[in-house]
Amino acid sequence: MGQISAASECITVTVDREGVDIPKSVFLHLFEQSFKKYSAPYRDAIDKGRISLSELQKLAHKAEIPWCLFFAPEELVNEQVRHKAQELRKGVPRRDSISVGTRGSVDVSEVDLIVMDLMRKQAKLREYGGKAPDNKILGLLQKQSALSTEDQAQLLADKLDFSYPQFQQCKDAGAALDYFISRLAAQNVLVSQGVEDQFMPQSTRDIGCSGVTIRDKCYPYIYLTRGRHDDHQEVPRRKIFTLALLTVLIAQKQFSVVEWNDGNPESFEIESEGVLAYGIAAAFLMPRDRLNPGNLETLEGVREAAKHFQVTPSALVVRCARSQLMPWDRATDFLDQLRREFQSAPKSENRGRHKPENAIAKFANHEFVRRMFDALDAGKLSESEFRLVVTHNKLVKRQLLDLRKAVE
Repeated sequence: MGQISAASECITVTVDREGVDIPKSVFLHLFEQSFKKYSAPYRDAIDKGRISLSELQKLAHKAEIPWCLFFAPEELVNEQVRHKAQELRKGVPRRDSISVGTRGSVDVSEVDLIVMDLMRKQAKLREYGGKAPDNKILGLLQKQSALSTEDQAQLLADKLDFSYPQFQQCKDAGAALDYFISRLAAQNVLVSQGVEDQFMPQSTRDIGCSGVTIRDKCYPYIYLTRGRHDDHQEVPRRKIFTLALLTVLIAQKQFSVVEWNDGNPESFEIESEGVLAYGIAAAFLMPRDRLNPGNLETLEGVREAAKHFQVTPSALVVRCARSQLMPWDRATDFLDQLRREFQSAPKSENRGRHKPENAIAKFANHEFVRRMFDALDAGKLSESEFRLVVTHNKLVKRQLLDLRKAVE
C-alpha cells in the first residue's frame, strides 16, 4: 500500500527508457501560477503520471519556470514559488474588493492568472518600453477631496484630453469604447479586454467580476472582463461605464477587483467609497451641464439620451436621480421596467469570434503590442521571447505579420 501511494504521488520524468520520479506536489506547485496549467501536455502528465524531459523543458520554458527547479528540494521550490507570488501580486490587494450596486463580493483569486500575466507585461514595458515618467493619471484624484464630484470628473477629462463631441459622435458604442481606451493609452494607462478563453491565461467562464485595476507607477493596467456567459448586460455601453469606474479608481490609487450592477437604485442611496467612485464616473460620462431633464420624462426619451452618452439607460437613470434631475419614484419605476425587460430578454451564448491576432491585441492592449514590436525591431527582444510574452505562444512565426497589421 505504501509503495502504491508513493507512486501515485510522483510524476516520472523520462529520458529514452529511463525515468526519474519527482514529487507530484512540486510539479503541481510550480505550474499553479502559470497559464500552462490549462494546456494538454500538463493535463496529460497529471493523468498519466509521466512526462518526457524534453516535453517538461518545453512546457517549463513556455511557463517561464527554470526547468531545473523540478528536481530541487521541495522546501526550495516552495520558497521560490512564495517569493514569486509575493512579487507578482503586490499590485493588487489580496482580500480587497469593491462592490458597487451589488450585494455580492469578489476576490482577486477569480482572476489570479490574468492579473499575474498583466503584471508581467508591466515589467516588460519597464524593461523594453523606454524610461517613462510617473503616470499622470495615477493619484490625480483624492478620495478625500475638496473638489466636487463634477469638478473631479472634469479634471480627469482634461488630463485625458477627452473630447466629448468626438466620443458621443462615434458611430457606435464599440467605437466609443475604442476611443476611450485610446485616450487612456496616450497617458500610459493600458486596458486589457477579455476575449475567448483559448487566448487568455485562464478560463473566464465562471468569473463574476466586472474588472480589475493593477498597480504600477508608470504603466497601470485595467482588466475589463468579457462578462459572464449568462450576462448579456456586459455589452459595449455597459463596458464603457465599467471602464470609467475603473479609470476613476486608477486616478484614486485604488487597486482592486470590482463588481457593479447599474440597475439597483438602493445601492446608490448609500454614501461610501465605492459610490463616490461611481459618482465621479457617472459625472465623467454624463456631465451635468449636458443633461436635459426635459428629454427624460419617458423611458423612450431615456433610451435615446443613453445612446447619446454611450451608456446604458439604467446608468443614465441613476445619474439623473442622484443629480436631482429626476424624482426617485420615476427613477425606480424606470429601473424596474428596464430590469423586467432584461430578465425576459432571450439569453444568448453567441459573442462572436475574434481572429487570433485581434484577440491577442485586444487582451494584451494595442499599445503594449506596438511597443513590444518596437523592442523586437530594435533587437532588444528575441522573436521567441516576443511570442511568449505577447502571444502566450498562441501565434506561430508567420502570424506575427497579421498581429503587426492588427495594431497599426
